[in-house]
Amino acid sequence: MEFSTDASSAMLPVAAEWRSGYQDYLQSFPSDQVFIIVFENVLCSADGWSLIVEAERLLSDLEVVERTHSIASDSSLYIESTPDAISTDKFGLVEFASNRERCRAAAEYGPYKNNLVTADGFATAMMVFVRPDSDAVASTQIIKAALADLVQSSEAIGGRIIVTGEPVMSAAVSVAVEKDSALLAVLFCSMLLLIYLLTRSARLVFLTMAMNLFVLLGAVGSIGWIGITLTPATTLALFLLLPLSSAFCIHAYAYELRTTGQRGKSSIAGFGFAAISTALGFAATGATEAGDVRNLALMGVIGIVFAIVGIALFVRPLIGKVESSSLVKRMIYPVRVLGRPNYSLAFLVIALLMVGFGLPQVRVNYEPTDYLPTSNVARADFETVGKYFGKMTVPAVFELDDIYDPAGWREIEELIQKLKSDHQFETVWFFDYLSEFAKAFEHSPSNRAFPETEEALYQYLQFIDAEDLSLLVNPESNRLLVLFQIPYEGSRNYNKFESQVRGYVELTERVSVEFPGRVSAFFGVGHRIGFDTLVGLAISMVVVFLVLWLMLRSLPLAIGAVCCNFLPVLIGLSTLGLLGIDIDMGSSIVAAIAFGIVLDDSAHLMFRVRELVRSGYDPFTAVTQGVSDLFIPILMSTIVIVCGFSFLWLAELQTFNDFAVVMVTTLIAALVADVLLLPYVIRKLTPDPLRA
Repeated sequence: MEFSTDASSAMLPVAAEWRSGYQDYLQSFPSDQVFIIVFENVLCSADGWSLIVEAERLLSDLEVVERTHSIASDSSLYIESTPDAISTDKFGLVEFASNRERCRAAAEYGPYKNNLVTADGFATAMMVFVRPDSDAVASTQIIKAALADLVQSSEAIGGRIIVTGEPVMSAAVSVAVEKDSALLAVLFCSMLLLIYLLTRSARLVFLTMAMNLFVLLGAVGSIGWIGITLTPATTLALFLLLPLSSAFCIHAYAYELRTTGQRGKSSIAGFGFAAISTALGFAATGATEAGDVRNLALMGVIGIVFAIVGIALFVRPLIGKVESSSLVKRMIYPVRVLGRPNYSLAFLVIALLMVGFGLPQVRVNYEPTDYLPTSNVARADFETVGKYFGKMTVPAVFELDDIYDPAGWREIEELIQKLKSDHQFETVWFFDYLSEFAKAFEHSPSNRAFPETEEALYQYLQFIDAEDLSLLVNPESNRLLVLFQIPYEGSRNYNKFESQVRGYVELTERVSVEFPGRVSAFFGVGHRIGFDTLVGLAISMVVVFLVLWLMLRSLPLAIGAVCCNFLPVLIGLSTLGLLGIDIDMGSSIVAAIAFGIVLDDSAHLMFRVRELVRSGYDPFTAVTQGVSDLFIPILMSTIVIVCGFSFLWLAELQTFNDFAVVMVTTLIAALVADVLLLPYVIRKLTPDPLRA
């Protein structure tokens, strides 16, 4: 298995148009992967300043680094003006009366304030742009290794160095995926042990082991051949396939024991429909732009195909040789539950109340950082730095007709100031530098001074080295890069922010804007996953309904079955609202997958009842007999799947935890619906052949 070295990149859009625009952006500006190195409590001492200068030198020399930007960088100018003279020099070369004076000057200097230095001088940041072809894990390891000695030196003088940023978070997620994948072995063994405890059948344990290996090797081998790496989504698919294939084995075992000597067609029909519905559940999640989720859908469908092939090739033939077992015992199902609608109606009322109260509280809010729990060191460092300099660095590219027209720059600055009335953020761009030039050369006391003419703007830009200018101005000199340092980590607030930026730009005459970076794509695609999955779910529901109608030859029964199985899905989603969990990557795909899974047990029950009715049973007796035959395997398969998904609570990835909460709730609700609501619906809607 090959693990992703950049888990975040798997969430980038697959659309060719976006990919092309992103490559164009990378050709014009430094890499989009920005590390943030933060120095706490070191700037105001001589030893601390030496640490910052040394870190700048070490990181600049690394092959993986495209360029750096900090107060110690050559790109950082410091402009001073007195009545008699104006001086412009690199900040690192400016002589100050004391270390405290250097600290104060950096904290109060417009281009640095709250961008590279906090207002109190306690923390200073260094932005490190790595090369576009660098993977997050390797880059993080290289940068941390280069700073290892300085980290110890900073601690010796009472400071701290924090290495964070979006690539570090992506690397941490990649490491967590690799760590969590080890749970697959634990899950594999636990499934076998659980099945043995439930059935006391060594043969079934052996067949389940063979089935799980067959499905895992088939799924992993297929994606390896295609070239897909293991990411959070594809690893989640493996966690899903193990309990599902185990449940398939339980139902196959139950069918063979119940129909010893005669292989009923209902067995084939039940498994066929179960495979179709589960595959559709996985496929429905692929109706999105997120490459990672599409890979999950593909891997899930491939795994289910291997599962049904395994059932046909070796599970059923070998299970047929079993003579007896305690797995399926005749269970006297309480007839009064079926005879009285009040039990079914009580469950329906409780379910609808839960859905009515919880579903309106569900919010879609994709948070890229929520892959990791707050207890994770990388997440904790990310949150700490976020309080100083924002949590995400979002590049916005503004296109101007004439880059030397001061009016265009002023329009962008006016837009930024309007945004700051509603949002908390800082920006990195050359406006503050040019303002300092204007204040110095034009002796303007205004904090927002700016060149008045194209000639002045052109002259001031010449003070900035061409290499440094390329940080925020493209080679064609028609696009400006503004780095927004935003505090948001959720798509709801970010989308509001981006929408306001675009709204303001539409009112301007000289500029247009695009958000071509990775972070913007994460928010955009992640926020869409929930809505796209619902579209996929609707499509799969229609397909399932048509298949049921075709196989059961009953329109009312097909409608009733789809509704009974969709209700547990709504209950699972309502749990998100009741627990205050926002819909993100993990929880958003639950609905479609869960709908496919909960249909499995229902399919076996419906096709068993149909077989009994065709054998001459009246609907009431057929339902009672069918539930009596299948309650034990339905219960056992639910236990196996629920226990399997519960292992996701042991995973470090928060996404897996949220997925487990919703899926377990959905499956428990589905079990209750299968024994209370569905039998009543089947009995009422199944035609009696004796009265036809």
